[in-house]
Amino acid sequence: MNNKTIDLERIGRANARLDAYLTEHPGALGERSESEWLEIVKGVLMDKQTFSAKEAAEILGVTAETIRRAIRKKTLKAAKVGKDFRISRTDLQEYYRDLGGGELFSDGQ
Repeated sequence: MNNKTIDLERIGRANARLDAYLTEHPGALGERSESEWLEIVKGVLMDKQTFSAKEAAEILGVTAETIRRAIRKKTLKAAKVGKDFRISRTDLQEYYRDLGGGELFSDGQ
């Protein structure tokens, strides 16, 4: 497993460049559709065991500030590492369940 932090801003910039390229070169994705490629990228993120506040926000579809607020309120467990937080996969799942959500991860963790 790879526990390196994913730089979501870098992914966003790469996605913008890819969108521009695909506009100029239709069919460049080959057999896979754009949504299939996005599912592959999402799968990489979902295989991680720890997440930054930004990554957790991306998974839940909220802002990073919402995640930081939940950490300050102690409704979401996190470890402070440097200037950012790290949230375990298990704690993110528990937080989501406590909010009334179901399973975030297909493995049930």
